[in-house]
Amino acid sequence: MAKNTGSGWSNISGGLNGYINAYPTSSTQFRAVITSVNCFSDTSYSIIVLPDSTPGFPTVVGGTRCGPGIINLGASNGTNNIHWYHPGISDSVAHVGNTYSPYVSSTVNFSVAATMGIIQSMGLPDNSVGSISTTTGQNSGIRLQTTESSYLESVAVYPIQSGVINIKAYSQIGKLLYSKTTPVTATGTKSSINLGWLIPGKTITDIIIDSSSVPLSVNTNGFNYPLTGSTIPVSIIGYVDSTFHSANDFINIYDLRFTNGCKSSRKNVPAQVTPEFFGPSIISLSGANSFCKGDSLVLAASTTAGLTFKWLRNGLFTGQTGFLFTVKEPGTYQLVSYNNGLLCEDTSSSVRITMPCIQALEPEEKTAVSAYFDQDETSIIINTIQIKSELDQVVISDPSGRIIIKHDFYANSGEDIIRIKFDNFSSGLYFVTIANDKHKITKKIIKY
Repeated sequence: MAKNTGSGWSNISGGLNGYINAYPTSSTQFRAVITSVNCFSDTSYSIIVLPDSTPGFPTVVGGTRCGPGIINLGASNGTNNIHWYHPGISDSVAHVGNTYSPYVSSTVNFSVAATMGIIQSMGLPDNSVGSISTTTGQNSGIRLQTTESSYLESVAVYPIQSGVINIKAYSQIGKLLYSKTTPVTATGTKSSINLGWLIPGKTITDIIIDSSSVPLSVNTNGFNYPLTGSTIPVSIIGYVDSTFHSANDFINIYDLRFTNGCKSSRKNVPAQVTPEFFGPSIISLSGANSFCKGDSLVLAASTTAGLTFKWLRNGLFTGQTGFLFTVKEPGTYQLVSYNNGLLCEDTSSSVRITMPCIQALEPEEKTAVSAYFDQDETSIIINTIQIKSELDQVVISDPSGRIIIKHDFYANSGEDIIRIKFDNFSSGLYFVTIANDKHKITKKIIKY
């Protein structure tokens, strides 16, 4: 075998057999030189091979998520179509489109290829036409003729028992191009076989079911060769057993699905899954969840375990990110924990921190009260502890004795919290009085 380099003919390495794999990147002229020991050499007519246009690599966008679930992936290549492949499955197009949202349970790499073509079906879609017979124990199949390169994505057969199907592709001179063995379990129903085989343009290719395969149902009439698709550059021109036949009396392969045109090389699309976790709880290093005004207490994560943290007070980020947090204001605190890469998070149960300290009730006491102004909530917070539930009245007055708020409320037994909005009053000293027919308690607060 030789090719025209533009400055003369050059022999191709390894081209001493009846065929050669050539990989031209542009229009190239080829010819064969036939030699014999006893005869003069002869040179074949030359042929020109023009490679079909191939898209470049797609641009891909991977995805990340916390724990198993749906992940959003993307790929694009201009106006070309994108074919998606699952990890470890190279012969089956799982999805077509610029975006794909599969379910994932762990980190994997999907792959994509760009193509100018679309997936289309040709041949008989099923065996519902004509008469049906059975074939077994012979190499038989169909012959394809192509005008352009196309990918044979899948075919279908009708096995009459479970077992394996051995399917092969041969060139016109009998060179084995592809081979696949696949199990089938369906009997008497249509079984699809994924292939993903590139069938070169302007060639003859035989698709053969090997004699070692399970018996198949076949059609013996009701169709006419050649079988074509309106926009597919492939025709089924007949069938093959030991020889080629164009008679309309046998077909054993159905629903051929082609992507016309070439595909780019594949590119990985990463899908990263970070394992879920349960974050640590909040503990008070002093063991108490209250402190007196002007004092503080320290909250801590129950474990660090390589995590990063964010402390919340009343649902808002405090700006603190360490595993320790010195509390100087009362409120409801939570700890948001993040694992590696900040993909997963978990929020702890809330811990209520109060101020000032409310002493335990003495046996002769019925009610204990504390009050303070919460600047974040712009409210007066009143904490009460009562032995039993009862109707109370809260009175807020200024230093001159002028009553500015009077409010009846029902105080529950045990610890209770009352919030009174106080944002429309000026800063300064105020008095908060809790009273009923059995007691009267007054507390000072400062709005600042």
